[in-house]
Formats: sequence, C-alpha cells, structure tokens
Amino acid sequence: MDKASLKLPFDLNSRGDKFAEKLVQRYLQGATAKCYDNVDYQHLKSITAQKKQSSSSQLTCIRKIHETSRHCKKQALLLQHAFHWKQYYCQQLQKAMQLEESLDTETAPLIKSFSPSFGDELDDEKDLLLSEFWQFKKVIISSMCSSRVEVFNYWKMKNHSEQHVDSFMLEQNIKRPLDKFRSMYTEALQSVNAEQSQLENELCAVQELFRKSDKHVEEGIPPEMSFLDCPDAWLKSSVLHEFQELDIMYSNHLREVDDKYHDVIRNDECDGWSRENHEKFLTVMDMFSFNGNSNKRNLYMDLLRQLQLPSNLEEHEKRWLARKQCQQLRKAITTDWYRSKKALLLKAQAVFTEACTSHKENTKACLGKELQQMKCNQLYEKVALWREQQLETLHLEKELEDFAKGEADEHRRQEEETRKHLLAAQKEKVQVFRGKKSEEKKRMKEAYDTELASLQDYLSKQAEIDRERVIYRELMQKEKDKHKKQMIENKALEELAKERRLDSIRKQVQVQTEADSLRVQSATAASEARRGVGALDEEPIQKPLFTLYSYTAKQVSADPRLRLEERLREVGLLNSAYGRQAMLQLQLLRKPRPDMKSTFKFSES
Repeated sequence: MDKASLKLPFDLNSRGDKFAEKLVQRYLQGATAKCYDNVDYQHLKSITAQKKQSSSSQLTCIRKIHETSRHCKKQALLLQHAFHWKQYYCQQLQKAMQLEESLDTETAPLIKSFSPSFGDELDDEKDLLLSEFWQFKKVIISSMCSSRVEVFNYWKMKNHSEQHVDSFMLEQNIKRPLDKFRSMYTEALQSVNAEQSQLENELCAVQELFRKSDKHVEEGIPPEMSFLDCPDAWLKSSVLHEFQELDIMYSNHLREVDDKYHDVIRNDECDGWSRENHEKFLTVMDMFSFNGNSNKRNLYMDLLRQLQLPSNLEEHEKRWLARKQCQQLRKAITTDWYRSKKALLLKAQAVFTEACTSHKENTKACLGKELQQMKCNQLYEKVALWREQQLETLHLEKELEDFAKGEADEHRRQEEETRKHLLAAQKEKVQVFRGKKSEEKKRMKEAYDTELASLQDYLSKQAEIDRERVIYRELMQKEKDKHKKQMIENKALEELAKERRLDSIRKQVQVQTEADSLRVQSATAASEARRGVGALDEEPIQKPLFTLYSYTAKQVSADPRLRLEERLREVGLLNSAYGRQAMLQLQLLRKPRPDMKSTFKFSES
C-alpha cells in the first residue's frame, strides 16, 4: 500500500505538535471514546432492588402459607386431643362411680359384721377430717386477707402520707404474719409431701402384691387327687397321666412364647429409660388404650414428644408393645391352663365318684368284672372325648389369635402403604417443580447462548476492523518515520551549511584587540551592582526578585482537581476507572471562558 492510497480523515502534520500532545495525554489518562455510552449504574441498582423486592414478597407469601398450614394442622391435632380427653374423662368418671358403688356394696356387710357402733365411728372420723380441713382453710384465708390489708395500708401510708410514719414498726407488723403464714405453708407442704411419698410406697407394695398374687398354675398332679379313691387303678393312672400331659402341653406353649419374645424378656422393663420417663410413657399409653380411633398412634406420639422423652421413642414403643403382647399371651395361656386343670380336676372327681358308685353297685349286684371293665371303658372314652374337645378349643383359640394378629399386621401394612403413597405424591410434585425450574433454566441458557453468539460475532467483526486499523497505523508510522529521517538529514545539512557561513562571517568580523591586564583584574558591573556600588535608592525588601506571569502556589493548591488527584494517588485509584470518573464529574470553581472552548470537529469521511 503506497502513500497515495492512504486517505486520513485529518492531517497530523498540519495540526502541529500541540494536537499530537493532546492525543497522547488523552491516551495516557484513559479518556473513553465518544461512540460508547456510559453505564447507568443507578438504573441497574433500581432494577436489582425491584427484583429483590418481588422475590422477597414471594418468599414471604410462601412462608405465610407454610405457617398457616402448620397452624391448621396444629389446631386440628389440638381438637382431636380435646375430644380424646373428653372421652377419657367420661370413662374415668364412670369407672370411679362404678368403683365407689362396688366398694360401698362390699364394705357394707363388713361394717355390719363388726360392732354396731363401727359405722358411727367412721362417720365421726369423716366429720372430724372435714372440720379440720375447713378450719385450716379458714385460718389460711383469714391470715392472707389480713396480710393483704396490712400491706395495702402500709403502701398507702408510705406513698401518700405527708406525716412521719414509723416504717420499721409497720414493716415488722407486716412481716410477722407473713412469716407465720410462710411457716404454716412450708409445714403443710412438708406433711403433704410425706403423705404423698408414703402413699406411693404403699401403692408400689400393693402393685407388687397384685403381681405376686396373679394366677400361677402349679405343675404336677393336684394334691386333691390324693384324697380321691378310685377302685380301678388303670383309670386312676390314665387320669393322672392326663394331668401330666395337660401340664406338658401348656408348658410347651409358654416356652414357645418365651422363645418368641426372648429379646424382650431378657431386657429390663424400663428398657434403658429412667423410672420417671417410663411411668410417663405408661400413663400416656394407658390413656389411649380405650380409644379405637385410627389416628390414635399419631395422638399419643405427639403427646409423648411434647413430654421431652429420650430420642429412641419409637423403638421403646415397639418393645413395649411386644412385651405387652407377650404378657397377654402368657396370661391367656395361664388362665386357660388354670381353667382346664380345674375343669379336669372336677371331671376327675366326678369320674372317680361315678366309678366308686358303679363299683359299689357292681359289687352289690355281683355283675362281675366284665361289667365293671365296660363301665371303665365308657368313662375312659368320656375322658378322651373331653380331652379332644379341650384340644379343639385350644386349637380354635390359637387360630383366632393368629387371625387377629394377621389383621393387625394387615392394618399396619395398609397404613405404611398410604404413607408411602403420600411420600410418592410429594416426590412427584417436587420432581414436577424441578422440571419446570430446569426448563426455565434451559430457556434462559438458550437466550444467553444466542446473546453470546451475537456478541462474539460483533466482537469478531470489531477485531477485524481493529486489525485493519493497526495495519493502517503501522504503514502511517513507517511513512512518518521516513519523513522524520529525511527532515533530520536535511536539517543536519542545513546546520553544516550554516556553520560554514558563520565561520566565514566570524573571520570577517574578528576583533583585533590588545591585551589589557588591568581590565581583567578590575570589578565588573554585575559585581558592583551586587555590592550596591552606584545604586541611587534602596529597593523594597518584600518585592520579589522576578516578576511572575503564571499562577502562584496558593492558587494552584486551591484547585480541587489537584487535591482530588493527590488523594486518589495516595489510595492508588488514580489510573482506575473510578478515578477517571471522579475526575470527570468534579465541578470547577470557576467556569472556563467561552473563547477558550475548542470549536474543532473531526470530519466524518
């Protein structure tokens, strides 16, 4: 590309060196081009603030919805608790009334069996206890009322009375009944606590007695059988063998139950919990034992969680239910064992009496041993039939227990399936929500990709333009360097010619003077002026040595641009975008003159 083909929008050489210096300063100070608009950061901040406000309002709405749903669930749970408490209260009240009636009916004949004055003594004891209670209540209430009146009067006299009052005496008069009332309260509380502990110990002893007095079947042949007579030894041995087989059968049932619940039986009743926490658990479970509601477990689990029990609550519940089922099975087997053994004993007594009567009849009638053997066979058949009936009843009871257990397992499995369905529905909703979010992110990513592609296309075009400009500037710089080199060479030739001419002129005007040693040793005019020789009047001391036609140091330091530049240089922000923006936005103390403003415009060609 030659020099003639390059067309510049302006000529740098025609503008002079000042214009080139301005361009260099603009480049060094980071002046931006006019074709790009400045970024409006305030507008962007307002947009982000609006987005944050809208998102925060949506979050508050979602939070309110969660809170209302949680509150509604809590209220519904409280209503269910209230309904259950009402039922429990009615049931306990009914039980208390039934117990009072049964106690009255059982104690009435006992009271009559004693002396006739025993009932009157009991009534007198009740009246005495009531009178003591009302007397204690009256004393406490009267002392409290009098203390309240005295405190009120003391406060009124101390705050509203202007005359002198002996506050120490009044305080002593007030403290005396209060101390008395406090001592009475502590004594009563101690006596009540002592009675409470005594009653708790008595109740524990009664519970132990009840546990020990539970029906326990003694294995082996009952002692009553030794007092029964049977003329037939084979019949007696077969009946005694039936007792042994009955004991073996029920012992095997108990052993099977113990083997089945071995893990539950070997542990303690509290199962690692403290006695107090276990009693709380038993109390709550006893409260919900009568309720046949399907939501019973949720109610008592919510109540147990509110009591701040240990964390392994569900495991403790499972072990307690297993222990309870084991106890129920053992109790049912023991009851059946006791009932069957008692029925067998009654049947054996009837059979032995019948055998004795038949033997007596046979001996009296001389029917012989064959008739007696026939009777014994008939009786043995009856005993075998009764045994088969007992075995059949036991088998039916076991089938009923297995059926009830299967129904309970099926109910538990249905509850687990409903819970799993609810969890699956919730997971499906979450997946739908995440799918919508992923689609929205995908759309945003596609929009960002298209915008990025357009921006990259624009940047590639701009890079091509910049590359052409760099090539153009390199060519211009080469031409400029060539021109400067030519100018330097021409200037050097001119300087040589000028030196030649000056040498010829110096030779022509060379002064021919004689040597003067006195003139060399004498003072010069400058030294005489410095010493004041020849001065007519003294100059003022404050007058500056030279006349200044520029700005003074005070005027320069008063310029805010200089102070801002020093501060930015100290912080290290002078060459940053923030420093350039601050320097551009700084207002001058004095506006420039209109005639100093440049009217030059670049040509668009």
